[in-house]
Amino acid sequence: MALSHRRILFTVLQIILFTLIIFVASPESGVACRPLFLHYQWSWDYGLLMQSLPNAPAPPSTGDSTHP
Repeated sequence: MALSHRRILFTVLQIILFTLIIFVASPESGVACRPLFLHYQWSWDYGLLMQSLPNAPAPPSTGDSTHP
C-alpha cells in the first residue's frame, strides 16, 4: 500500500492543528507553560540569568583508573 502525498499532507495538518489547539487556543486547560521573557525584570529578581556557554568541543574523556 503506497502512501499518497495527499494523505501525508492531511496527517501533518492534523498534527499541527492539534498542537495549536492544545498550546494556543486554551492556555487555562492546556499545557501549563511560562514564557521566558514575559517579565524580564523578574528574571533578575530571582537570579534567573541567561548564560551563554562557550561553543567549544568537549574535552576528551579518559578512562577511569579504578576500572581498567
